[in-house]
Parts: sequence; structure tokens; C-alpha cells
Amino acid sequence: MTATAQQLEYLKNSIKSIQDYPKPGILFRDVTSLLEDPESLRSQHRLAG
Repeated sequence: MTATAQQLEYLKNSIKSIQDYPKPGILFRDVTSLLEDPESLRSQHRLAG
């Protein structure tokens, strides 16, 4: 796996998923978790170039 693929996988796994929010049948992706983790911020910065 390349470094880029590893960083993307890390970011993907860092996003929290909340079932049935705000209503049934919706899968809410909470990306604020990316802002709370210093490593995810570094990965975002590296990927943005």
C-alpha cells in the first residue's frame, strides 16, 4: 500500500458515522473528528500538497 493510500485510509477511518441521524434512514458522516486528531490534520495537509 502506498503512503497516499495509507493516509486516505486513515482519514476514511477517522470519520465517524452516525446511523439514523437526523432522521431514520440517514447515515450522517461527522467530519469534525478529522479536526480533533492532529495526525489526521497532518495527513490532510500532506494530501492537499
